[in-house]
Amino acid sequence: MSLRPFKLALLGDRNAGRSSVVSVLSGKPCPNHPGISVARWVEPGSGVCFDIWDVNSRSSLEALGQSFIAGSEAVVAVADLSRSESLIAAQHSLRAAFELLGPRPAMLLLNRRQGTVVPATPADNMPWPQFEIDAARGEGVAEAFADLARRMPST
Repeated sequence: MSLRPFKLALLGDRNAGRSSVVSVLSGKPCPNHPGISVARWVEPGSGVCFDIWDVNSRSSLEALGQSFIAGSEAVVAVADLSRSESLIAAQHSLRAAFELLGPRPAMLLLNRRQGTVVPATPADNMPWPQFEIDAARGEGVAEAFADLARRMPST
């Protein structure tokens, strides 16, 4: 069981599904927030606790830069699987976070949307796990975060 929450930075481009991921985990409607929102999620099996930091738009993230992810103990990027540029942006965000923070538990969430063509092909040679989810329906989100919780260091 986590004695304190782990700071988790949620990255990805605009409309990738970050806020939907937060909504699934928090059980609250999609946040419509200016700036940064923080939602707490506790993995039911292990008790590992995350404070999930989400920023409302890419422009805000660029303005916040390093201060947004500073101190993050885990990093998650969300990509809209129907847009190859979203996948590239999410992978770039994870690489940039690793350069700034060093290695840490991370994952890439590949958000598929019902009824959309999926042209983006995830890369197999990435150093982090990738999970296909449907954030709007809540499919696969809790399972992916449970996997991340298992990879967090003991406190």
